[in-house]
Amino acid sequence: MQVLFYYSTDGNWWLGDVQGGQLKWTLVNDSHGFGNLLDGKHPIWIGDFSGAGRQQVMFYYSADGSWWLGDVQGGQLKWTLVNDSHGFGDLTDSKHRIWFGDFTGAKRKQVLFYYSTDGDWWHGDMQSGQLLWRLAGETGH
Repeated sequence: MQVLFYYSTDGNWWLGDVQGGQLKWTLVNDSHGFGNLLDGKHPIWIGDFSGAGRQQVMFYYSADGSWWLGDVQGGQLKWTLVNDSHGFGDLTDSKHRIWFGDFTGAKRKQVLFYYSTDGDWWHGDMQSGQLLWRLAGETGH
């Protein structure tokens, strides 16, 4: 079992691993360029989003509407830009609700959000390294 944590003071991500009965910490990423990820404008979720069989980190960057997927590879947390949803506005405002779960039986975490402007539901699923959106339902028409 490992522990991953984000330290907002310097923007670093640390991975803890038990070795020889001791918890050893390794710096795995510096994401200070995104600003403070704990400020309420950068929601963070943990799950297996790509079907890799391991936990990953996903966050939404409200400043530009981008979605980032973090995966620990080779001892480093590597970030990949997986989507841009700026056309929906700021998803951290009160007009959007975001849920995560396996909504289609894909055996990986997926995204579902409600867009109150038009009453539509949008489903996001990782495919070929990208978070792809499709209309999941209309309730406001």
